[in-house]
Amino acid sequence: MSMYKAMLDLSIQLNPVVTSSMKKMKLIVLMHKMSKIMKLMLVVNYLSMMN
Repeated sequence: MSMYKAMLDLSIQLNPVVTSSMKKMKLIVLMHKMSKIMKLMLVVNYLSMMN
C-alpha cells in the first residue's frame, strides 16, 4: 500500500513535467500539420495559376 502511495506521490510530482511535455508534443504535431496544409495550399494555388 505504501509502495502505491509512493508511486502516486511521484506521479503527482512528475505530472506538471509530463503535461508540459505533452503540450509541447501537441504543439509540434499541430505545427507539422499546419505546414503540411500550407504546402498543400501552395500547390493548389500554383496549379490553379497554371490553368
